[in-house]
Amino acid sequence: MRFRKLVVLAWVLTTPIAGARAEDDFFSGQDAFKRGDYTVAHRVWLELAGGGDAESQFRLARLYVEGKGVEPDDGVAVAWYRLAAAQGHARAQAALGFMLHSGRGVDRDIEEAIQWYRKAANQGRASARFNLGKVYLDGEGVDADAGEAARWFRMAADQGYAAAQTSLARLLEDGHGVERDPARAFKLRKIAAKDRDPEAEFQLARMYAEGIGTERDVKKALRFYERAAGQGHVNARVALELLYATPSPTETPSATPDETGATTPAVAPQPRADWTAQQRFEHGRALLFGDGVPRDVNRAEDWLRMAAEDGHAEAAYRLGLLLFRGKGDGGKAFASAYVWLARAAEGGIADAAAWRDRVYKQLNDRERAEVLRLLEP
Repeated sequence: MRFRKLVVLAWVLTTPIAGARAEDDFFSGQDAFKRGDYTVAHRVWLELAGGGDAESQFRLARLYVEGKGVEPDDGVAVAWYRLAAAQGHARAQAALGFMLHSGRGVDRDIEEAIQWYRKAANQGRASARFNLGKVYLDGEGVDADAGEAARWFRMAADQGYAAAQTSLARLLEDGHGVERDPARAFKLRKIAAKDRDPEAEFQLARMYAEGIGTERDVKKALRFYERAAGQGHVNARVALELLYATPSPTETPSATPDETGATTPAVAPQPRADWTAQQRFEHGRALLFGDGVPRDVNRAEDWLRMAAEDGHAEAAYRLGLLLFRGKGDGGKAFASAYVWLARAAEGGIADAAAWRDRVYKQLNDRERAEVLRLLEP
């Protein structure tokens, strides 16, 4: 990889610099690219890139990333991105940041990635602003700061960047780093869904299904679940299976006559015992909120617990909150709530750590001893 980069740089440094950039040459490469003639595009942009043209260097890097007209080679792409980025090319700076962040074609270096993200973000590049938001949200290379994450997400969202709208909506729904505003979260997801962002469609469907930030509307929930599922969103497919497999709470299953003429009430399909943790979680959440099935908090607790025991972090989070608030027949169970919230925090659920710490303050000495016992490996 290092050798390839040196070869590219040596080629650039030894290639005679052409005269003033010929606009017609660049656009002939662009026209070739649009008609799918990537070999011609590569030849045109390679000559211009060797002459120091930043836009051609960026376009050439993209060809190597996508393997169009050349063999895919992330290492060579990084070399060209770096040359363009050093000239202040914002898209190249954002792309170089991503390659460094993900370790594609280069050793992973989050600190340098942040530097390039910041340069691009300061030039108004929405993707770099979004990625900076993710860095601050996850605490990668910087101290975790949900408020700073929200600031960067908001700037990118205002530019119409769908992924940033979806991420900011999550923070607004949870009140994480910002004042809680489910209605605003709903509006942002609705905007992102217009751009066919599958995660936004899935979350919008969930908000319609649960009545969060808007009036509950199962028909609209189904429509957006279907749109997200059509784009391959796994959780949307699971949610659809659950909604189609169970009757609406407003519908009564019809009675069917047996061979003697007597009627036997129809039995609603029940979840299969071989469901995955994700399917169990979705069914537990459906029962918790009455999402397409009659609301049943106690059964919801059972299904969430099964999913949580299988390592599902969001199920552990929901179960912890349920036990803390004492919504089921078992009442409040602070020690168990703490344990599940701790496991959710370990699983990466953003708000779980804050709730875990809040629960800990409610524990008495006996419960704290129980927590230590339950958390033993």
